[in-house]
Amino acid sequence: MSENTCYILEPGASINNLTPDERTRITNSCSIAKSYIPFAGIQTRYNITFEAGGDAIILVNEMIRRKYFDSIIMTDQRDAYDLATSNGFKPMFVNTMRPSMAFDGVHWLHGQRKPDGIIKHFATSFDGFLWRYRSQITSALNIAYILKSTDIRLVGVDLTSQHHFYDYIPGLEWLKERNDKIINEKAKYYIDWDREKNHSIDCPLYNIHGNLATISEILKELRKEFKHEGINLRVCSKESKLYATGILDYIGVLDE
Repeated sequence: MSENTCYILEPGASINNLTPDERTRITNSCSIAKSYIPFAGIQTRYNITFEAGGDAIILVNEMIRRKYFDSIIMTDQRDAYDLATSNGFKPMFVNTMRPSMAFDGVHWLHGQRKPDGIIKHFATSFDGFLWRYRSQITSALNIAYILKSTDIRLVGVDLTSQHHFYDYIPGLEWLKERNDKIINEKAKYYIDWDREKNHSIDCPLYNIHGNLATISEILKELRKEFKHEGINLRVCSKESKLYATGILDYIGVLDE
């Protein structure tokens, strides 16, 4: 592991297989976690939450409960920022791109249009708009880029279903039930829209968004662009479909 290693965590099923040594390595390294990782009992240096509707508040309250005061909370939700500040955190208020900005240049259909480049849309400092496309993991990758990480390792990014990851963390069953309902409604909308437009649905890793570029396609493109800049993007679970489909190479959490 180099000094420029950065772990990015999503709450996929493989997150439950981390050993105590792996958890310690992640906690003591540059690490970025998406919203619900604290519920899995893993502390990271940065926790990002761009969730409206109270979810950002839920994350901050969980971090208060676990006393993860050494973590930096990054959010674009003012109420979550204020709650974190009043409880002793030193949060960062960050801006994320509006959808129209994030789609610019990368809003392509499967194999029908090539992106004009993703990294060039990244913010180069925390004063800019973090790039966000389809998933908070894209903003986490932008953060790693700002931090000049050259060894980015994805942990718990399994992409084993079209559903959100939260059902894999004990205690978040209520969130799974709520999100499943939302996802099912979205899936119906996009499938009906595709049929109406006579588009084929061919997105095995993340198909609720119809013919829009999938998160797996985004990561495949980013791997190439990162490599050109001397940055490795790899996944830390052999169960991840990103590894099984050859999109990303595997590297262990503790591998040097």
